[in-house]
Amino acid sequence: MGLSGNIFQVIVLLLSAVSAGMFIYSYKERSEYYMKLGINILKASIVSVTIASIILIVALVISDFSIEYVARYTDLSLPLFYKISGLWAGQAGSLLFWLLLIGLFTYIEIIRLKKQSLEYKSVVFAVLSLSMVFFGFLCVFEQNPFKMLDFIPRNGQGLNPMLQNPGMVIHPPTLYIGYVGFNIVIAHAFAALITNDFSNTWIKLARAWTIITWIFLTLGIVIGGWWAYVELGWGGYWAWDPVENASLLPWLTATAFIHTSMIYSAKGRLKAWGFILALITFELTIFGTFITRSGVIESVHSFSKDSIGNFFLIFMGLSSIIFIYLLYRHRRILADEAEFKYFSREGVFFIANWLFLATTFVVLFGTVLPWFSEMFTGSKSTVELSYFNRVSLPFFSAIILLSGVGLLIKFGNHTVSSFLKVLIIPTVAMVVAMAVFVGLGYTIPSSVILIGFMAFSLTALIIRKWQLFKGSSSILSVLKYKNTALSAVIIHFGVILMAFGVTMSAFYNKETDEVVIQDSTLQVDQYELKIGKIVEKRYDNFNAFYLEIEVLEDGKFVSYAYPEMRLYDSRPEQYFAEVSYYSMVKGDLYFILSGFDLEKSEARIQIIFQPFIGFMWVGCAVMSLGGFYTLMRFRKKGDIKGSEKTLE
Repeated sequence: MGLSGNIFQVIVLLLSAVSAGMFIYSYKERSEYYMKLGINILKASIVSVTIASIILIVALVISDFSIEYVARYTDLSLPLFYKISGLWAGQAGSLLFWLLLIGLFTYIEIIRLKKQSLEYKSVVFAVLSLSMVFFGFLCVFEQNPFKMLDFIPRNGQGLNPMLQNPGMVIHPPTLYIGYVGFNIVIAHAFAALITNDFSNTWIKLARAWTIITWIFLTLGIVIGGWWAYVELGWGGYWAWDPVENASLLPWLTATAFIHTSMIYSAKGRLKAWGFILALITFELTIFGTFITRSGVIESVHSFSKDSIGNFFLIFMGLSSIIFIYLLYRHRRILADEAEFKYFSREGVFFIANWLFLATTFVVLFGTVLPWFSEMFTGSKSTVELSYFNRVSLPFFSAIILLSGVGLLIKFGNHTVSSFLKVLIIPTVAMVVAMAVFVGLGYTIPSSVILIGFMAFSLTALIIRKWQLFKGSSSILSVLKYKNTALSAVIIHFGVILMAFGVTMSAFYNKETDEVVIQDSTLQVDQYELKIGKIVEKRYDNFNAFYLEIEVLEDGKFVSYAYPEMRLYDSRPEQYFAEVSYYSMVKGDLYFILSGFDLEKSEARIQIIFQPFIGFMWVGCAVMSLGGFYTLMRFRKKGDIKGSEKTLE
């Protein structure tokens, strides 16, 4: 199977290179013949990468240990669910999966762009073909998932136990969709620059992909946080790990790009910003892949150090140089003609762009500092965890506040008095919310300010929602005709929910660490914990040792908790913690079993109360629903054209 899989990989590389040449020649000669030929060759390449991926999945499922990748990431006792996820568990497989996604997304574009001009399609497909060439090259020559072993082992090494969790099965492919989707966006941006088409055509054609990538980046980041929360056993979900940061960075700039593209499409403004943010977001998706796969920065999520990172740097450098040259060549056309008005929705979006970029820069600086310092000084310099909290907090706070302002004001210039007038009610709500928050005993200054800004934004959101329904005959008419504005309301509501969950769980969590024995009772605030026995149980590929805990609140039974430690067959020398938690609206009661003694019936447990953390998961779901609602409206014929009217 390894040989056949590798043959199809080579075919993908060759066909992608040939198709790229066909599209370049098609653009140069304005040749419909070479366009059709290039598309047919590209389709054959997409079929080949699909077959190669299927071959690897089958090899993983049937445990074909003659393939090194299969032997490294699976074993005979691994459940089928996790065998399939082995496709993206390692470096070589994840690169093939990335190549597969580019191919599938490109096929969608082949169907979508049938009515576009020959020149425009030629550039889009040339860029996508070259992307397939790059990742095909990596799969064939650098990280071959079909590399054969000189011998066939009786069993494989098995999947890392920390990856044997549903969250980690879903998180990587979700994040990859977000990453790879921006290949399509940047291809459209290249097409606009090369064909000298600076209308909003490319923005409209790329809009659905922009929303898709943003949704999946959002889901990928939060699912990854949920995995860390339930799997790593430390009570948190975000540690400013380099790989975590690498996924956050393109999300920040993609969010800025979405807002900018709205202005570009509706008003023809912020054109240069649109192209710049498209480039930055694309390069940050490649940078995230570089961070994970190069190993130059230590992370619990990254692969081992490898020279493959150099190829990513070359790819980023070449694509950036070409794109920036094209931007520079058209700098006069892309410049905004009229004087910019800051007391307007355009002005708010413009300021928001700078805030998003500033946040991106400070997080990026802290992330790459160890790498750059080691490169130039020979020793690693790192920033404390508190650095990220300190530098990002002011920017995130300002973004939350500004999101409320943007919902209230319209396009065109406002006078200072009219601008201040629309802010009166949200400002009053902000002050009241801060006073109530302090009255309830939440007195940490940063959290009080954040709650105030959230109250401001929430009030603005309510006002905006009222405005949408005010002049409409029914809710259905709002859903049908005011999709852009309504989706913005839904998404911003999700942002507020997430911000509330993050703020409360970050500033007001409580933690205790205790050694307990069987049949003892432990009091934690209003909760009474009745400690049971330690139970050992055998599963398919591991032994579980879990502690029985009965949870009572104010004397009334509420739940059982079963924190455990696992000993996997593939890692018999190391225990892995599996947490247990009881979720309520007001927060999670979170249990970690960090040690035990069966003979003494003694265990060491850590109990953490994470207030209102559920708002974070719900907020993510609401944001994603808002994004999917926008996509559904885009599917309506003519809706993209008409949606600009609803921005007012």
